[in-house]
Amino acid sequence: MKRFLPALVFLITAILAYGLMLPSLGFYWDDLPMSWIRYSLGPEAMTQYFSSNRPVWGLLYQATTRLLPQIPIYWQVFALLLRALTGILVWLIVRRIWRTREALALITAFFFLLYPGFNQQWGSYLYSHFFIVLSFYLASLYFMLRALDDPRRSRLFTALALLFSALNL
Repeated sequence: MKRFLPALVFLITAILAYGLMLPSLGFYWDDLPMSWIRYSLGPEAMTQYFSSNRPVWGLLYQATTRLLPQIPIYWQVFALLLRALTGILVWLIVRRIWRTREALALITAFFFLLYPGFNQQWGSYLYSHFFIVLSFYLASLYFMLRALDDPRRSRLFTALALLFSALNL
C-alpha cells in the first residue's frame, strides 16, 4: 500500500483542485462543435475534421468517443483522471532520476499537477486528448529510464519506450 500512496495522494489532490465542480460543468469552447461533429456525424467525421492538420488525432478521437458518450460529466472525470495520471508519471520520472530525493520528486510532481498556467481543465473533451498524448510522452521517458537502469529487461523497456514515443508523436 505504501508504494501506491503517492499515486493516491496525487489523485485526491487532482480531485480537490479540479474536481469539486465537475457535476456542474458542461462542454465549453471547442468541446461543443467537436463533440457535435463526432456524435451527430459519426466517428469517421472526426478523422475528416482533423485530416488537414492532425490526421492521427482523428483516430484518437474515434477511440475515445467509442468509449465515452456525449455526456459532459464522463468527459470531465476522464480529463481529471488523465491530469492526475500525468502528475503520477512526472513523479515516477523524477523519482527514477533522483532516487534519494523523494521529497523533490513529490514537490516537482505537485507543481506539475497544480501548475496555474494551465487553467483550461474545464475544456474536458478537447484537453483530455492532449493529456492522453502527454501521458504517452511521459510514459516513454519513464520506460527509457527503466531501460537504462535494468539491463536484464532493457529490451522490454526500450520497446515500451519506443511504443509510447510513437504514440506520442
